[in-house]
Amino acid sequence: SHGHALCTAYNRAGTLLAVGCNDGRLVVWDFQVRAIVRLLIGHVKAITSVDWSREGRHLVSAATDWTVLLWDAVRAVVVRKISFQSPVLGAWLHPSLSYILARPYMESPCLVTLGDDDRTTRQPLPVLLGVDQPADPKKLRVHSMACALEKNHDKVYAGNGRGVLAVYTIPSLEVERSCEVPGGVGVKALCFSSSGRFLLANCVDRSIKLYASQDLEYLREFKDPVQHLQWKAFSFSSDEEYVMAGVAERALHNIYLWTRDGGRLEKRLEGPPEGVMDLQWHPHEPFIVSCSTFGTIYIWAVKKTENWSAFAPDFETLPENVPYIELEGEFDDQEDSLDSGAADTIQEPADNEDVVIEDDSDAESSTSKGVWYLPPHEDLL
Repeated sequence: SHGHALCTAYNRAGTLLAVGCNDGRLVVWDFQVRAIVRLLIGHVKAITSVDWSREGRHLVSAATDWTVLLWDAVRAVVVRKISFQSPVLGAWLHPSLSYILARPYMESPCLVTLGDDDRTTRQPLPVLLGVDQPADPKKLRVHSMACALEKNHDKVYAGNGRGVLAVYTIPSLEVERSCEVPGGVGVKALCFSSSGRFLLANCVDRSIKLYASQDLEYLREFKDPVQHLQWKAFSFSSDEEYVMAGVAERALHNIYLWTRDGGRLEKRLEGPPEGVMDLQWHPHEPFIVSCSTFGTIYIWAVKKTENWSAFAPDFETLPENVPYIELEGEFDDQEDSLDSGAADTIQEPADNEDVVIEDDSDAESSTSKGVWYLPPHEDLL
């Protein structure tokens, strides 16, 4: 009811889900209660990507209206607006909130530095025609490059149509290393695992290639050996043990799951006859969110079966409720023993004795500091 969904993104705790719509609206859902808590209106055309900040307060969104917006999700206001000369295919926010990596359609990807007083500085990524072969940007009219921001080590990874992967340092954007994709095939999109240890590259040869991001070591590829399907969206599982990808067919909502180490096809999820637009794996739980070409969001979960006989071998499953008539004095002995035992263990503290209440919460949790829940905005009440 709030628009045609195109892209999704979880926050780091997995409690909030941001959804970009084709009418420019950005909807934030509380994933646990399945309720809308924010409706952010700033774009006038379709949103192409959404990304959360590390602390969960800010959002960055890119759209086909040639703009990138930085949001304050708590106040529901736009903090920064950055305009480009073409539609923007993606935008990623640096953990320090000082940089935004943007990928315009008709321009080279650039690193936008957010200064004070709404001042911004743009640095285009150097284009490589081959390994360690920089190109003259004046002679290239369009730079078709896929890029991704590695947020743990302040690096930008990019791949182009000539089959070259390169690593750039932030903020100088100097080329740290580069390599050639096996077969020299072009790269359409990149995706990191949650820890940043692994990198996926969606290539034009209908395969998804896996790399060790630290040294760009090629590990293996994932593909459909029978139908040779193209892939629209892809990602890692929360524990990085699996790789998933959605088919780029308008009449198929199929999701493939492979093991990362062996590359074995583990499972194929089949949905309604609607194409896949986007895929997201929950950061901590076994949930997959998929966005279809019809603008519908589907949640995939594990079907759990209760096996009570594992705890009690003589447990009998009843097909329906059976009334039980308690016998007189059947549980009197047990209640008396429990009451006497509880009375012996309860000790009242002395008047001058301090009572200490232990907190079992994990203070060292990675999500202990940040904005992970949002109350419904007054406009939604």
